Amino acid sequence: MAIFIKEVMKKYVENDFASFRMEKGILHITYKETLCLYLPAAMAVVSQRLLLQHGMPFPILCDIRGVNDVTVDAKEYLVTEGSVLISALAMVTKTPLSHLYTEIYTLESPPITLKTFREETMALEFLRPFVQCPHF
Repeated sequence: MAIFIKEVMKKYVENDFASFRMEKGILHITYKETLCLYLPAAMAVVSQRLLLQHGMPFPILCDIRGVNDVTVDAKEYLVTEGSVLISALAMVTKTPLSHLYTEIYTLESPPITLKTFREETMALEFLRPFVQCPHF
């Protein structure tokens, strides 16, 4: 079964709001620059992520450095329905203010392992123990 999933799982996809890249068992999601993340955009990102995952949980590296703003309804959606099939989540932020905002978001987060970082290398180190399928 794992061989079949490996054959159909794409390594890179992009939509209007983010790019998605599977590397060494970690799904990297990079939001586009100057993005205002509103509910339809959040739903499109989650929908694309779930299609890529084929029902399998993965650790997610979410680079939100391009996001300028997040609406309340988008945030609520991401905390609830948007957390499905995430074994661990590392969020990479750009500025001290966005890091603080993300830390506040994590206080309201669903029961998944979640941590914020300023550097992608630290985020990857955090996610490595959660990798179940390193060949993706």
